[in-house]
Amino acid sequence: MGSNATMEQILLGVCIPTYKRPQQLRNAIRSIIRAAGSYQVPIFLADDSTDDTNATVVNELRNEYPFVFWHRNETNLGIDGNILNAVNLCTCKYAWLLGEDDRIIPGAIERVITVLTQQTSAPEFVFSNYSYVDEDFTMVIRESMVSVSEDRVVPIKEFMQGDAWAVGFIGGCIINRAKWQAVDQAKYIGTYFAHVGTILESLCNSEVLILATPSVYNRVGGASVFTWSGDTYGVYKGWDAMIERLRSTFPDDICTACADSFRRSTGYGTLRFLAARRADNIFNMQVYNATIRHAQDKDLRYKIAALAIALTPRCTFELARKRLNVKRRQIGREITDPGG
Repeated sequence: MGSNATMEQILLGVCIPTYKRPQQLRNAIRSIIRAAGSYQVPIFLADDSTDDTNATVVNELRNEYPFVFWHRNETNLGIDGNILNAVNLCTCKYAWLLGEDDRIIPGAIERVITVLTQQTSAPEFVFSNYSYVDEDFTMVIRESMVSVSEDRVVPIKEFMQGDAWAVGFIGGCIINRAKWQAVDQAKYIGTYFAHVGTILESLCNSEVLILATPSVYNRVGGASVFTWSGDTYGVYKGWDAMIERLRSTFPDDICTACADSFRRSTGYGTLRFLAARRADNIFNMQVYNATIRHAQDKDLRYKIAALAIALTPRCTFELARKRLNVKRRQIGREITDPGG
């Protein structure tokens, strides 16, 4: 970051919405610093802790890397509000969102900056592919979440029908702030996907640059990994709520296809999904009675199978998950350098 450069002139900043996970935050920031290489990339922290939980870590890293900018919220903004807040704190041309428990892969920032500077015109949104990894960042479970072999530019309507579901993971979002700021972001708060709604609305009649090579490790596992696990069903329903608010911007068929692609990609509502939620102690008889028992769009066979899952002891599905994780480790790729 040259001495004469202003924040507005800097091409890329990284934005982290954070909440009371200081060790994860430390590792995420260290991964940014390492991945930036010779670039002095500013890091903007939107801290929803409203206390000093993260203060020690932030001050420690500021001493090592002076381009860490910490904003502690006066009141808790919630997941949606703080993700929006993180982007709005950034004053660079592009804001790369990152979860506090994600890692940027070594070399990825240099690669992204190179791509951005080589474009003939400023990309209106960049989606960077990412990899699923285990809770401890020791094993890659899935190499690429979006199946593309090379970087490509696609119309927004094509993207919505195929891969927009992947933008739900904030670490895949590299946002053109000029486009972002033109949208009324508040209309999407309460869906858990306010950032997705804002991004998609900002891209009406535009295009998306998809980067094929994964740039981020996305940590996955049981319910304890996710800050929103206490409202798992609300999160999945939130995608549909966000899509409904986009219907004034995009045609109904595009919005419906976008909702369908989310369900297909996440497996939401499938028996496998219910089994995983049973392992997390999130799906039970109370949830079955509230969401499935009287559902008009579920056939009898599905309801019987769902009932069986709800009645089966949770430990059965926990054991199945452990066995699945063993198999994943046998075929997965070991991570020798997670970047944190």
